[in-house]
Amino acid sequence: LLLLLAPSSLIPLHELMAEHRVYLASAGFFLAGGAGCGRLWARLAPRPAPGRPLAVGVLALMLVVLSGLTLARNAVWADPVRLWREATLNAPEAWTAHFGLGNALFQRGRCAEAIPAYRAAGRLTRRPYVLTNLGTCLVAERRPDEAERAFQAALDLDPRYAPAHHNLGLLALNQGDRERAHRHFLQAVRPDWRDAEWRQNLVPLYETRFDDPAKTLELCRAIQRVAAETAGVAECVARSERRLRQRPRSAP
Repeated sequence: LLLLLAPSSLIPLHELMAEHRVYLASAGFFLAGGAGCGRLWARLAPRPAPGRPLAVGVLALMLVVLSGLTLARNAVWADPVRLWREATLNAPEAWTAHFGLGNALFQRGRCAEAIPAYRAAGRLTRRPYVLTNLGTCLVAERRPDEAERAFQAALDLDPRYAPAHHNLGLLALNQGDRERAHRHFLQAVRPDWRDAEWRQNLVPLYETRFDDPAKTLELCRAIQRVAAETAGVAECVARSERRLRQRPRSAP
């Protein structure tokens, strides 16, 4: 018994409480309930007593009620927005509930509704990815100044947080400030986050938007140092070096 309780009592868990953990803990209760119903039925079975139809009716009613409750919970669990919104109502002080609601709304393209949820999560915790997701939604809602403040707040918490640098670089690029964008992109590729899909998206972005082989070479070499397996990075280095060699030299 102690071994079964260890995962939730000795090992720190991400969730303090979760609905699905009730199932295993309820097994003994339902076994006892089933055994009780079996004994009651065994006593009533030999007799054509009036209590037997009543017991059948009560059991049928319980099955209908429990089936209805199960269908209702399935409907909630089938809709992430509804599920996380219920979580925020039941646990308003849990930042994970508000963050989950924001993510569920964001995934459905409902950033206007996700922003208050992200802000609520940000008031309850200081984590850079909460602020970065908030900034991403603010960009989608065409509120770049607020988005920049959110990304900068994420960097205040963690100056090496790559997604915030990446998003600030995109904002600066859209504002025409290529120097500032370049600084943020270089900061973004320094951490060795090999699962960052956006890293390989920087290569075509530089070659199409920057049109600057020197800056493109600098970025691609930086990517190559931390994640040489990034798709297209070796070709980017070779192309940029070739373009620099082919560039006409200025007269002395």
